[in-house]
Amino acid sequence: MKMNKRSQYTVLTGIGLLAIALLVLLVSPSMIFSPTVTVIGSNLNKSTTDQVTVTTKADFSSEAQMKTFPLDIGTWHGAEYDTTATAKALNAPVLLMRSYVPETLSQPLYLVVVQSKTNSSFHAPDYCYKFQGYELQENVVEYLTITDKSWTTGPNSMTLPMNKLIATKAGKSGAIYERRLVLSFYVKGNQYYSDEITMVQVQALVPLKGSYDGTLTQAKAFITEFFPMMFQPGSSVESKAVITTLAEKGAIGYAGIGFILLVPVAVIAYPFLRRKDKTL
Repeated sequence: MKMNKRSQYTVLTGIGLLAIALLVLLVSPSMIFSPTVTVIGSNLNKSTTDQVTVTTKADFSSEAQMKTFPLDIGTWHGAEYDTTATAKALNAPVLLMRSYVPETLSQPLYLVVVQSKTNSSFHAPDYCYKFQGYELQENVVEYLTITDKSWTTGPNSMTLPMNKLIATKAGKSGAIYERRLVLSFYVKGNQYYSDEITMVQVQALVPLKGSYDGTLTQAKAFITEFFPMMFQPGSSVESKAVITTLAEKGAIGYAGIGFILLVPVAVIAYPFLRRKDKTL
């Protein structure tokens, strides 16, 4: 005896409900319901094993809010650049460019924050600097331990992965007249909400030859200062799947899991049970 269309629709509905139930149980609530949970990585185009999960404090999609980002950060004092023309040329909804000069150093550091819905508004720094005529001396991943107390307590300690470039530019004679340090990382938003990507970059001019360790130390110290203003640790509870959270509650939790799964299973089974009764 073939199943009628109404019964077929009921079974399909049950299968759809079961798929939704499994999704709800197996996915972390923060992945679906929190647009503020993001990952930070050193690579623009792909996930990396060292990327970290954070919660954003700053709204990178709001130009008005980004403009209110502090000009005074620790011992650094900032100056704003007009980015209207640059943002238009890059088709970037949000672009923040500032120089920051610490009280103990005359050499400024340059902070750039740019956001786009795709990577079309900016390219990876190695490609960008090559396009501008620079040669790369170094292109490696650099790590920075965040020392702010909100990040160093218990499970909240973290190491920030960044891309580090040393780029040089030479004149017609071949003599190098500029050498630049570039540290950058990418903030990738919740994939269930948008495809927005934000690049945070700190640049500095370094000596044309020899060591640049002093400037690198200063740049890392600066990032350590402003990072807690942009991000806070993601909750370890939020990262758990619903089924794990329910299971930890004991019998009541297991009953909840059973109920969530039983409803769609009952919808699927109903046409078969009803047809069996009719054949008796």
